[in-house]
Amino acid sequence: MSISKSALCICLLSLMTVGCAKKKSVDSLIQDLESGYDHVRRQAMMDLLRRDKDEVVPPLIEVLRTGTKQAQYMAVQILGKMNDRRAVEPLIVLLGDTRHEYIRAATAEALGNLKDPRATDPLLRCMKDPHDVVRLKTTFALGGLSDLRIVPPLMAALRDSVTGIRTSALVSLDRIWPKLSDDVQKRQILDGIEQTAVDTSAAVRYVAVQLLGSMGDREAVPILIESLKDENSSIRKKAAQSLGELGDKRAIGPLKDLMTQGTEEERGAAERALNNIAEGEGVPRR
Repeated sequence: MSISKSALCICLLSLMTVGCAKKKSVDSLIQDLESGYDHVRRQAMMDLLRRDKDEVVPPLIEVLRTGTKQAQYMAVQILGKMNDRRAVEPLIVLLGDTRHEYIRAATAEALGNLKDPRATDPLLRCMKDPHDVVRLKTTFALGGLSDLRIVPPLMAALRDSVTGIRTSALVSLDRIWPKLSDDVQKRQILDGIEQTAVDTSAAVRYVAVQLLGSMGDREAVPILIESLKDENSSIRKKAAQSLGELGDKRAIGPLKDLMTQGTEEERGAAERALNNIAEGEGVPRR
């Protein structure tokens, strides 16, 4: 089979392009982070993530101190993915110094990924940030930490005016839940989640209904029974699943009602829940 000259030229050009890309220095890739073309910036980010940490982390930390806003934003994202503790202190400094909310938000997310206890106090301060995007990223970031001081701010975030922040607070409370040993604190968290089961946002209600089952909150059975009547079908189905996880016989009648009145998926969820209750397969309280 013969190869046309044009096809051969294209092949050679591709090989040359790949060869040039491999030869790019770290300094050149960092310069690409400031490109006006999105695809160039993203390619530079991917290439830097593939390089050795000792080669990449120090110059990226320098970008945090001296780079343009765009370069700082990109450097923060890369450092957050590299899991190198050398970046923690420079990121904390940037978090406190920058006036740009999207850089603060990205920095909070990066510190959450690194899961270093040094980030706890700076992140807690960010929970009072006036910008929604910063509070949103911080709320989720806190869930990766082990310091139990994060619990009260996360509980307060369940009442935030922003739907995404309330949802992120629920997710972070679920992440911190296995680390808790204080029954009083656990009960407070469950009470807070129960309140969000009637939130105005369907997204928040869905997550709350899911957690009440997985966390083994049998005191929430009446609330979950009410959720079987929610206007949102996904929530009705999730409520049935959670009731099945709890294994409480009080749910038998309402689940049977759902089997006669619900959609096909809701009937299936109700049937599985009833089988779990009949077989005594409710989850123990975590």
